[in-house]
Amino acid sequence: MAKQPAASQDGEDDLAILFPDRHVTIAGKAVVMREFRWAEGLRLQALIAPIVQHLAHLAEQGELMQAAALDALFADHADDLLLLIATACDQPVEWVTALSDRDGSNLRLLWWTVNVPFFATRVRERLQANHLHQLAGPMSSPSSSTPDTTPSGSGSTRVVN
Repeated sequence: MAKQPAASQDGEDDLAILFPDRHVTIAGKAVVMREFRWAEGLRLQALIAPIVQHLAHLAEQGELMQAAALDALFADHADDLLLLIATACDQPVEWVTALSDRDGSNLRLLWWTVNVPFFATRVRERLQANHLHQLAGPMSSPSSSTPDTTPSGSGSTRVVN
């Protein structure tokens, strides 16, 4: 019978799943790319929301797994993406923007690989909310007040027979 690796025995695999940090060298610098944590996601909501919306749209169109669609998404949100990548690897944005094309592409790929679960959760929530909204149908407008049945300018008149 094969022996379990030590990591499985002491819970390191569980930590790797919960915090899938990746240690790499980019442009000669040791970098730790990490998945955004929940509180960080709250602080970065203004940057993340448009990307999640775009990803949800791609998912609804069946284009989420197309490399060209993701490249276009990243290009459309380039400034925000640079800040998100810099935040996830605890490096200055200036360092990220100064990377060569190859190093920058590798860093972006690493960032996306590590943070797909973070974005997938938010896209799934967005799609579920959209689906529930569609099931609920259009919202009805508030009912208007009943029309006045007294002709204008008629005043109050008493009819006597």
